[in-house]
Amino acid sequence: MLRCPNLVSHLTVATALVCGVIVGGCKRDAPATDSPARPAASGSLARPHPDRLAPGELAPGKEAAFGVPLPAALRVILREPFRVQSEGRVQPERVSNFLRGYVEAQSVDVGAVKTIFDRAVVKGTTEPVLRIEVVKISRGTQVIVHDLSPARIPRLDPADVWKLHGFDETGTRMDPSKFE
Repeated sequence: MLRCPNLVSHLTVATALVCGVIVGGCKRDAPATDSPARPAASGSLARPHPDRLAPGELAPGKEAAFGVPLPAALRVILREPFRVQSEGRVQPERVSNFLRGYVEAQSVDVGAVKTIFDRAVVKGTTEPVLRIEVVKISRGTQVIVHDLSPARIPRLDPADVWKLHGFDETGTRMDPSKFE
């Protein structure tokens, strides 16, 4: 049955090595003590543990759209005065869950291919009012953030309004040759 007489000894040694690695790799639990753990000394190089993400949670990136942080998985592809568009290879559900942590919306419409956060603001603020669309596309997810805040028109004093229409402060027509 066994053709090699040393095979049994080789298998025994291999089994012992595997058991030694398994047992040696296990750590013993620290003995329970009644004294609380002492904090690290102020001069030590101990660093606090970094935040850990839950399974499926996205990390915030460096980009933002009207104050709303965007996930690191997205990159901005278009930035206009009243619209920011970004895309990335990530599931739309994960992006929607990420945004729920940063915005408060008047209504959230969840669909099969699109989630809309309507009249949303960044948590803790009142402006700007946004419409955020999370859209499933063939290559991942597209996020479009629209600024719905009304355009801010600078308030002019009456003298500037008269000048804008070609009159001076007294209401007389100004000489057009002075504008050249």
